[in-house]
Order: sequence, then C-alpha cells, then structure tokens
Amino acid sequence: MDKASLLSDAVAYIKELRSKIDKLDVTLKVQSQKAKLNAINVSNNQRNASTFDSTRPTYDYGPNTMEVDVKIVGSEAMIRVQCPDVNYPAARLMDALRDLELHVHHASVSTVNELVLQDVVVILPAGFISEEMLRTAIFQRCS
Repeated sequence: MDKASLLSDAVAYIKELRSKIDKLDVTLKVQSQKAKLNAINVSNNQRNASTFDSTRPTYDYGPNTMEVDVKIVGSEAMIRVQCPDVNYPAARLMDALRDLELHVHHASVSTVNELVLQDVVVILPAGFISEEMLRTAIFQRCS
C-alpha cells in the first residue's frame, strides 16, 4: 500500500469514529432529558404526597380545571395552557419551563373572564422527548 491510500483509509476511519461519537452524544442527550423529566415527576409526586401547600386556597373548578396542549414541529414546541386565574398560572408555567430547561422563544398570556390562556413557543434541545411526555411534565408541574 502506498502512503496516499493509507492516509485515505485513516481519514475515512476518523470520519466513521466521529459519526459514531455524534450518534452517542444525541443518545446521551435524549437519555438525560428523559432522566431529568423523571426526576421532576418523582420530586413533584413526593412533594405533593408529603406536604400541603397552605398558601394555595382550595377551589373547586371541576375535574378539567387545566388543559395543556403540546405540538412539536421541528426543533420547536407550541404549548397552549388554559386554566383558572388562580395563584399566578403564568409564573407557574414559566417556572415549569425553566425546570425543564426549555428556552422560551415567544409567549402570550391572555385573560378571559376568570380563565388564563397561555401560548408559548419553546426551542427544544436536540433529540427531545415526545409531545405526551412534555405535556405530562408541564401538567404535573403546573397543577
């Protein structure tokens, strides 16, 4: 073998190794996002089970007091939340998004009668989770 073919083979092998590293990085990011969501869900369940938040008055708005809708398109997610205007729902949603480490691209908050309508566009990290997992994490964090 001549030097040029050896060099060519070495370059091809290096490119192959780099592509494997990139795939493993994406897999690692996906797993860390899932682990982060699971940790948030577990901490929320423990907090809800072990403590009572005395600052929140108890209101009975019926079984469907909060609606969360998530649509993922490309690297962005559109999150729509509709809930009663009780205990600063916009702040709770932003706190949930911060805990999930999602960057807010655009947010809109409107109040109609005693309901708060929130539309938020967030930028998702590479290889993020499904719509249902994101919806569940936001719902558990905000309610």
